[in-house]
Amino acid sequence: MTERLQRAAEELELEIQLNPWIRLKRGDSVRAHALFPQLGGPGGTAVFSLGQTKELLTEEAADGVGLSFLSEPHPSEDFDMDAWLEVFRDWEWNGTPETRPPWMLSSDDEFGNPSA
Repeated sequence: MTERLQRAAEELELEIQLNPWIRLKRGDSVRAHALFPQLGGPGGTAVFSLGQTKELLTEEAADGVGLSFLSEPHPSEDFDMDAWLEVFRDWEWNGTPETRPPWMLSSDDEFGNPSA
């Protein structure tokens, strides 16, 4: 999964931190596949595998980091940029509107949605 996250980040020119330690509110830390500082909460979004750490499903990260759990892709599964775009748009941009990349716009945004 880490390789696919890195590829998607590179192709979309997103900042990514690979294999970071994420501090939880309960005090300990866990290693994520990646952290996307520009997406999600004020501290970014940390990505874990669904089966990686099931106990984390009820945990909260410290420092405003959101936790996202994704299924591991099957080795024969093709890389699907459209699927990554959908995931990243769902997490939302946490930077200033001026720095939001054009691909973060949904089709609604392109037609004058006031939330854009």
